[in-house]
Amino acid sequence: MHLTDLILVVIDNNKGTFTGRTLLQKAVFFLNELAGQDISFKPHYYGPYSPEVAIALENLVGIGFVNEIEERFSGGWNVWGEVRRYTFQLTDEGKQIVKLIKKKPDYRRIKSELDKLGKFGASRDYDKLSKAAKIYHIVKSKGKITQAEIKKEAANLGWQLKRADIDEMSSFLEKLALIRTI
Repeated sequence: MHLTDLILVVIDNNKGTFTGRTLLQKAVFFLNELAGQDISFKPHYYGPYSPEVAIALENLVGIGFVNEIEERFSGGWNVWGEVRRYTFQLTDEGKQIVKLIKKKPDYRRIKSELDKLGKFGASRDYDKLSKAAKIYHIVKSKGKITQAEIKKEAANLGWQLKRADIDEMSSFLEKLALIRTI
């Protein structure tokens, strides 16, 4: 499935509204992994990040398929350390495109993987999903690895992961069948 179609499906799967750039990046990251897509991601502040996803999202906003709503926090910061947050909503034109995407042969497979991801509360929490993405990125690149090695590799990438984070998010990744017990 084309990346822009994938993003539209992710937003649509959340009742046509999706809050948070980071959460959207991580949702697409996991959908990429679960559905065997070929989107490239690289280590970034909040875990794996794809400039391709960011550009595709900007293009969807630019052509009018998605509205981007910026929320600025009074006092400068919210509880997660954000100055602002973005919400993405499908426009009427975007909804029409999604109707066409739903007729494509690979839509069912993508939707099934999204539903699998959505079964877990961590999939709606950008912080937890970011930690899970960091852990998965490390495990995928290093192979079989211990928790201590994950923590060390995360530090090398500028990421802070606590042992409790690794335990909790490893369990989440196991439930998604992305890793075996670390």
